[in-house]
Amino acid sequence: MNPAQKKYLLFLVLIVGTHEVCGQIMYRSRYNSAIMAEGFGISPIMSINYENAFIRNKKSFYTGRIGVGYLPAKRNSPRGVSIPVQMSYNFMLPKVLKDLVRPLNTFPPRLKFETFIETGAGYSRVIYKEDNRGYANLFLGIRPQLLIDIPPKPTVIFARISINPRVNRKGLVFYERTDGGGQNFFGGFALGVSI
Repeated sequence: MNPAQKKYLLFLVLIVGTHEVCGQIMYRSRYNSAIMAEGFGISPIMSINYENAFIRNKKSFYTGRIGVGYLPAKRNSPRGVSIPVQMSYNFMLPKVLKDLVRPLNTFPPRLKFETFIETGAGYSRVIYKEDNRGYANLFLGIRPQLLIDIPPKPTVIFARISINPRVNRKGLVFYERTDGGGQNFFGGFALGVSI
């Protein structure tokens, strides 16, 4: 191999190596699948969901979610069920909560907090005995994740607080009036754990 070929080969190795270093995932609290309980989110009242993180980038990931929800009986209607479906994009916020959790860090670190902003859209099919409805929502939330790195398998526990305006003919609706004269704000919370 002549010197020019060696330089070219070294250049290719450096380019490929640099690409691999730049492309590595920076967050530690990654997982493939999770189970989560959600209240007042895409499903109008409460639901249990299966979540899959199907694309993971360097500082972000995409998730898809499907679940089954429960709607208690109203004054003149029976109980119902809902089927929420949701897609979201999560991107990492650097150094949020870092100073707060510094005393919890051990060497090697067993607990790791990371915070993400989650944004996306969802649809919930609501099924009552005599009435079916569909609701489309956008949402924006903050999602802290805790990695518990204990062998044999690390566990990720996460929470999410969100606003989820409903999309209808009027545009984005952040709240609605109830039959009793009150107002319902479209926002929710969720707790989940990786499986």
